[in-house]
Amino acid sequence: PLRRIPAAAASPAPRYCGVSWLKEPPGRPSCEEAYEQAMARVQGRGSFRPRWRPGDAVEVAWRGKGFEGSWTAAEVLVLDGPRHAMVRFAEFVDEVGSRLVERLELERLRLVPPPHGAPWTPRVGERVEGLWNDCWWEGCVRELDALKGVLFEYDRYANWSWLPLRAVRPRPPLWSYYPERQPLSGEEEEGAASPPADS
Repeated sequence: PLRRIPAAAASPAPRYCGVSWLKEPPGRPSCEEAYEQAMARVQGRGSFRPRWRPGDAVEVAWRGKGFEGSWTAAEVLVLDGPRHAMVRFAEFVDEVGSRLVERLELERLRLVPPPHGAPWTPRVGERVEGLWNDCWWEGCVRELDALKGVLFEYDRYANWSWLPLRAVRPRPPLWSYYPERQPLSGEEEEGAASPPADS
């Protein structure tokens, strides 16, 4: 079953290091910002869609209560029309113990960020992602300590956690979210068709 952070950690409004997210510099979007930007591209260009394919390793932006502002690993199983895909989660299971499968909008998927390579130390105030409870959570660095690691503040919750440096990564820029691919035969026609009605 899905696990949630404590309800007491909930905050009525998104926060980024104590300031409104609208004042944050562009280039490293939150889940909602990336989703809204992708949807704006879809609405402005009827044939546009991120070109996912079966077998792609992805991360999914959670939208359920208690999981806002987090990404978790999944795999694309099959495309379901021009706007959706069936994905199988890597870490979450259903009531019978099978890995959870869901039908999701393509714009809620992103490529798994590549390793950041060279030794990296975050800066205080930097927007990053922290690994907790099988999800990468959006947040920022409040403090650094040689022994404790990184004091991580969640963007969507009034909560802080000390995380080891290995559980913190740079927040990827929007341009790295989607695969750059030429369409396969028939993909343009499929993308230009009217999307099926949501169930």
